[in-house]
Amino acid sequence: MTNSQNDTREAVADVQHAIWAHWMRYQFSVCQQNDDGSLTIPAEKVERWQRQIETDYAGLSEREKDSDREQADKVLGALGNADSIKALQRRWQVLEGGGDPKATIEEAIGIHNEAQGYIKALKEMQEGIKALVNEIFAELLITEFEGSAGKARVANAYTRVSYDTKGLDKLARERPDLGLVLKQYRKTTGVPGSVRIG
Repeated sequence: MTNSQNDTREAVADVQHAIWAHWMRYQFSVCQQNDDGSLTIPAEKVERWQRQIETDYAGLSEREKDSDREQADKVLGALGNADSIKALQRRWQVLEGGGDPKATIEEAIGIHNEAQGYIKALKEMQEGIKALVNEIFAELLITEFEGSAGKARVANAYTRVSYDTKGLDKLARERPDLGLVLKQYRKTTGVPGSVRIG
């Protein structure tokens, strides 16, 4: 087995373990804890899971299929991303060696934009995970959880307040009396220029 194949194998094994751990945490969370430390699975869960065990994938509901597809996407993501991200890292390392400046910039922009695609996909995955946890919280009527993998909680609702600074600046110019009042609250901060890649 090559190093690349081993890295991919480890990435898939990591995802498989995360899938298993997620399932076990959920399963334990819906069970009744007995005095001797054992767990009792509620009858309605046994009935539902038994039906799912005995049903081929094609016979599942679309919602149940979506749950399986979500797990499959995690494995596919590990297969694709492990190699793709390593390839990006190798391309970046080659760039640091120098070469034609314009060609280096062109390649750097390409690497940056490809990396941005992975970041976007990971953010979408995080949002999906949050939605899943929120759904489980609603089902269990809980607002926080702490386990070996970390913590999750529902944040309290709040109101965010912002002001239209351009509008206030315009008002201050048009109404000097208000401009004097607002001046003491106006703070400016210099922001250095930076490279933007798109």
